[in-house]
Amino acid sequence: MHYAPMIRIILILGLFVLIGCAGCTQPKNGDRDKNHQAGQSATKPAPSATQGLSYRLTHPADFLHLFARKEQPQSPKKAFPLLTIGIIRTISSDGSYVIAELEPGVMVATGSSLLVTGNNEEPAHLKVAQITPPYFVAEIEHGKPEPGDLLKQ
Repeated sequence: MHYAPMIRIILILGLFVLIGCAGCTQPKNGDRDKNHQAGQSATKPAPSATQGLSYRLTHPADFLHLFARKEQPQSPKKAFPLLTIGIIRTISSDGSYVIAELEPGVMVATGSSLLVTGNNEEPAHLKVAQITPPYFVAEIEHGKPEPGDLLKQ
C-alpha cells in the first residue's frame, strides 16, 4: 500500500497547524476588559493580506466572508402614486361628513381611508362610510375639507 505520500501530507499540515497556532495572539484579559469598558468591540480584527498560509489554514472561518454572497444596498421603498378617487361635492352643516362623487371607472371600499388634497395647507383625512355609486359618504377624521377638493388613495 502507498501510505507514504498521505503521511507526508498529514505531517506537513500538522506542522502548519503548529506554526499557525504559535503565531496566534489573543488579547490579554486586561486588554479585553479595557476595550469592553471603552465601548469597543472585543472581537478579533479582520485578517490582513500579510498573514501567511498557516493562519489561513488554521482559521478558515475568518475567510468565509470572501465567498459569501454580497448583500445589495437597501434602496428606499418606492411609493406608489396616489390614485384620484373622486371629488368632494358637499359638506354636512355640522362638518362631520362629506358627500363625494367617484371618478368614472373607480371604486372604493367601505372603511377605506382617503386623503383630501386641496388649497388647505394641511391635508384632511376621511373614512368611507357608505357607498351608492357614483356617490359615497365619508366621515371627516382630521382636517377641514372643502367642496371641490380631490380625494386620493
